[in-house]
Amino acid sequence: WLNRHYKGLFMLTTNDKKIKLWKVFNKEEKKAYGFNLEGSGKGIKALKIPKIKKGSKSVTAQLKKTYQNGHDYHINSLSQCADNEHFLSADDMRVNIWNINISNEVYSAVDIPIENAEDISEVITSASFHPTDPNMFMFSSSKGVIKLCYYRLNSQYDKSSMDFALPEDTQKKNFFSEIINSISYACFATVSYTHLRAHETSLHLVCRLLLEKKNTHKKN
Repeated sequence: WLNRHYKGLFMLTTNDKKIKLWKVFNKEEKKAYGFNLEGSGKGIKALKIPKIKKGSKSVTAQLKKTYQNGHDYHINSLSQCADNEHFLSADDMRVNIWNINISNEVYSAVDIPIENAEDISEVITSASFHPTDPNMFMFSSSKGVIKLCYYRLNSQYDKSSMDFALPEDTQKKNFFSEIINSISYACFATVSYTHLRAHETSLHLVCRLLLEKKNTHKKN
């Protein structure tokens, strides 16, 4: 659901590669009655003006825009920007930023280059805008890494991002380590916008990571 910046309710939906903007509203049924049927009267004075009678209301969805040709892989995330004018969509290799009012133009904020599809070792699993800062967003990967991007400093995410990842225990690394470390969904915590909340797929572990850099103290 989009924030109620406009009149009515608006909703973004997606299937594998196409995004649609819907308007949801209550539609009131109207019926006309009082027609001048044959044999109902004679002469001009007998003519009646039809009237409108209001009926029951029903929930109706109307398609407003379609956003397509922006993804080559299945879309896994949709998130509205804090400025109420943009939203992002993410697939396995790309994070796109759209203007809600423009459906034929898109900006690729993250575009992971692919030379050989068989060599893909990491994919994007989710992406989300910051709730209050329109220039900040984050995305998580299948290797258990969360990247925080601030594209006002640089449009290229690899030069302006902060990486968050739990330290990997090399001694306990096995065939299932990559599956266990994979993050299926990540979002900004509602309790504090200076924290991230990540969910691991198998252990359902919830971890909060401070966005501020911590000072390292040398051991005596």
